[in-house]
Amino acid sequence: MKIIGLLLSVGVGVFYFFSRSEPEIEREPAALPTEEREAQAPAAPTPTTVPVPAPAMEVTSRKTSPLLPLVARLEETQACYEGNCDYPRTDARSYEFAVGQALKTQLLEMVATVQSQRIVDPQVAELARLHLDNEDGHVQEAALALLATQPTSAENLEQILKKVIEGYDSELIGQAMRELERYTEAEDRFKIATALGDAMATGSPFVAKEVSTRIAPFVYPSSAPIFREVIARLPDISVVRATLEARLAGY
Repeated sequence: MKIIGLLLSVGVGVFYFFSRSEPEIEREPAALPTEEREAQAPAAPTPTTVPVPAPAMEVTSRKTSPLLPLVARLEETQACYEGNCDYPRTDARSYEFAVGQALKTQLLEMVATVQSQRIVDPQVAELARLHLDNEDGHVQEAALALLATQPTSAENLEQILKKVIEGYDSELIGQAMRELERYTEAEDRFKIATALGDAMATGSPFVAKEVSTRIAPFVYPSSAPIFREVIARLPDISVVRATLEARLAGY
């Protein structure tokens, strides 16, 4: 009986050992509900937005230029010099004076438009030169202001020298000479120095004096000989000569 009991105990132990040592079978995880799967799914990449370039600004054509109404008004007012407009005639000069004042106002309106819209147009310089030919100093003043809004040119330079520097209105000299400072080419500087020298030597007394007091920016090695020749042409006792000599002291 003891032997039988021992054998039963060994059999139970062997069965227990092999039942514990069976490999565990891997089980697939239970499927998640649809809503959880969608929540855990990676977000789709956001498409890259390609910026669309802004359309280029169109250049304003002559037909749509904001200057057209102003040009038309200037032409109408200019035609008033023929005497057919409704301006006062209280004396011999009142009518022409009123026409000149109207032209000045319109030219300054054009200056404001050109500056605010940064207009560069050969027609603007052409209009300025046209009105610089006017004998009315008020109109010439506005024409110089309009000319200053445009690039320099040989035609503009010629008109300034001819109509202002060689003229008789000393009140325009300062404005004209500021405009002449924009010309830096050697050929232009030679023309300017020659014209200024002639104005001091043979121009009207008030123009000569005004030019001499503003000559400093135009004195440089290449212009000094021109101005020395002017000094030789001036009287010994002359305000213009004394002023010019003082400006040339360093050359």
